[in-house]
Amino acid sequence: MSSKDNKPYYKQVLGFYFAPLLRSFVTVLYLGFFVYFALFYFENVILALKFLWYTFNISTPLLDIAYLFWGALFFITLLIPFSLSVYAIVLPYEIMKHLTWDNIRKWLIVALVFVATIDAIIIADKAIHMIADQPPIVPFVEMQDLGFRI
Repeated sequence: MSSKDNKPYYKQVLGFYFAPLLRSFVTVLYLGFFVYFALFYFENVILALKFLWYTFNISTPLLDIAYLFWGALFFITLLIPFSLSVYAIVLPYEIMKHLTWDNIRKWLIVALVFVATIDAIIIADKAIHMIADQPPIVPFVEMQDLGFRI
């Protein structure tokens, strides 16, 4: 086991992004892009926790089954963009470390991960807005004054 493997995981990931190589310019831009996404969607995590608190504070026996399903979808879709952003930060390091393919293929996979992550985040964001318009979720959205509704 090398001394490189003894470093904490986050230091290994940061070492990948801030390596003294020319590729570092691209990796730092990639890192900055997804760190911004994670910070942007962190408020969704807080909103998901507020939604859980809201659900625990209302009388659930009187709620319709639609609240259960729409509430679960709302909670999950709130977490998806943040989770994908964080995962997208770690994935290039894991691809470069664990795949035994040549570097061109690895970078093509990283580019594919970039595009797929952006697409998934856009879809999840649209889903959040669509789910927030559903009748069981509307009271929470209005109480939080989120502005999803027009």
